[in-house]
Amino acid sequence: ALLKRPRLPDTFEINSKYLYEYLKLNDLVLLGLIKPIAYFLLKKNDKGTNKLDIFNCIEVLKKNSKFKVLEKHYNHTLRNAIAHGGVKFSGKTIYFKDKKKEVSYTTNQFIANFDKLLDLINGICYSYRKFYSVYFDALEGSQLKILDSIKIRELKIKSEHFGWKILYNYDSIVQKRTQYNLYISTTLNSIDFMNLSAYFTAVYLEKLFPNTYHTLFIHIKTKSKMPCWQTFDMEKLRAFINDDVKDIVTGGTMFFDQKKFAKKRDYLLINKNMFFSKPFEYGELLQDRYIKFHSKKYYNVIEKHCVVLNCDTINDVKDYIRSNTKELLNRAVKYKNSKVSTLSKEHRLPTKYIRVLIYSNSYRERTFAGLSFDASTSLIAILHFNNSKQIRNILPIFGVREDNKNCNIFWSDKHPTIN
Repeated sequence: ALLKRPRLPDTFEINSKYLYEYLKLNDLVLLGLIKPIAYFLLKKNDKGTNKLDIFNCIEVLKKNSKFKVLEKHYNHTLRNAIAHGGVKFSGKTIYFKDKKKEVSYTTNQFIANFDKLLDLINGICYSYRKFYSVYFDALEGSQLKILDSIKIRELKIKSEHFGWKILYNYDSIVQKRTQYNLYISTTLNSIDFMNLSAYFTAVYLEKLFPNTYHTLFIHIKTKSKMPCWQTFDMEKLRAFINDDVKDIVTGGTMFFDQKKFAKKRDYLLINKNMFFSKPFEYGELLQDRYIKFHSKKYYNVIEKHCVVLNCDTINDVKDYIRSNTKELLNRAVKYKNSKVSTLSKEHRLPTKYIRVLIYSNSYRERTFAGLSFDASTSLIAILHFNNSKQIRNILPIFGVREDNKNCNIFWSDKHPTIN
């Protein structure tokens, strides 16, 4: 059975869905992200801020070298043609015409433009997020409003740990007093550690939303069937944080009956997670991005397993691949097994044919599905393993072949790391 392959949209889907979405991405999302920046640059240079539509905002930002990337990812002809009915289909070719010029793209090329626009928007959103994170305190001090969604994410990052997870949150008014409600899932065993986790959550909430709430109500989902909850008087907590006024800050508590050795079990869990957990890494070394496989009568075939290698963390890319061919082949099998049921033949039968494609850049899944072996300059190498007598070796004709004890390696002659 074939794993369902991500396919590129056809002309009907592009006409009925993608054209409208492309216009919305430009006129709603992208414009909303760049308009404040364009406004700031114009004000800084004592220029007028009238008629800040998508075209004028792009023109303002393009003059700044930091925003040159907009020229590559924003296509004004496509946007105008879609907005004013200048789109015509002819087979697999789409013609876009505005007042100034006409361009044509295949359906695949249009989807590539769509993806570029999406990548641009994602990049700007990430930049905003990083900016808010770095200058959080400075923005608060200048009384500039930060989005609540960013604050809530910061609350989760600050207060969560291995046994304390925020599921969701909402605001409410109880007896004309503002209340913040949190639903927490916990695997903790002792009341003391739950109290400590709840207290730090309340402190971080006050730091992120100062002088906003009268009460914090925490619904706690535990191992016990009995419902648990805890409340905090945020006014008393503020008095303690700001003026060192000592008082009982919890307004009420309902916990399950603590079992024997509960605190010791939590100590053991804390030690285990501190000393044996995998440390956080900024950027994984390898990422599984796409796989296509099928099963024969007595074995499995992995036609294509695409992985992305973080070359910045490795001194010698070729040496790393040579030394880890067995691990890379096994990784493909494990990734294939994660996609199927443990009782299926795709999981139980041995894998006798594997082709692993190693890239330096990541793409969307549908892009990996459509990439030919020699089409991408980010392709580093192909690992080719064939332990089947039935399948003929159809080997790549490009690059440099190298025999390895576990498989054949074909090094791409287009990648800068290899040359």
